[in-house]
Amino acid sequence: MKRQESYQDHRQRRRKIGRIVRALLIAFLVFQLIVTFFVRTYSVGSASMAPSLVPGDRVLVLSSAFGIREPFSGARLAFGQPQRGDLVLMYEPSKTKAGWFVRFLDSAMRFVSTQQLGLDSAKPVIRRVIALPGDTVRMDAFVLYVRSPSSGHFLTEYEVSGKAYNLTAKGLPEGWDTSLPLSGSMQEMLLSEGQYFVAGDNRPACSDSRFYGPISLDRIVGRVALRYWPFTKPSAF
Repeated sequence: MKRQESYQDHRQRRRKIGRIVRALLIAFLVFQLIVTFFVRTYSVGSASMAPSLVPGDRVLVLSSAFGIREPFSGARLAFGQPQRGDLVLMYEPSKTKAGWFVRFLDSAMRFVSTQQLGLDSAKPVIRRVIALPGDTVRMDAFVLYVRSPSSGHFLTEYEVSGKAYNLTAKGLPEGWDTSLPLSGSMQEMLLSEGQYFVAGDNRPACSDSRFYGPISLDRIVGRVALRYWPFTKPSAF
């Protein structure tokens, strides 16, 4: 015969469920605050940034490095700007931003799956900031050259950023048309106010500002600060 649950037992069980629900809600809100205003993780899924980052690498992204993003509208209160050479997590211009409800569900799914799953199909990518508003940029043999407003001549991307990094730049097939986007060369491009030129380190196999043009600050999620996985090759950027 099944034992009838007493009122006291029923009340205690409901209180226990309520405590669990409140704890999960608080944990989710803390998670959301951390991801929105402080730091988030990102798993590299393509070779577009090789050899700097390869598929399987995991990095920490500073969410508020360039400003605070309002979680519902997605609008950003900017108080800083990317610097030449920075690695940034960003949305490509062709990616349509999801509405706040989808972003909320996406955050909830990422919370319960420890960042492994999500609903937002417009996945961000990592690119390197090469040139800033007012700069003129061109490419020769897969190396980008930048002329700042205060300079009268072009300098390599390494010289203007002060950072050393390797590129993947394969030779072109014989007879390849140098006017094509993957030719390793690009005509001069002047960046207007609020425009940033970004590129992948894997130059022959990467979609970047050579194809879709400069991006605006509101497309940038945050700055990539640290590779924490694999543990055998941690590095700060």
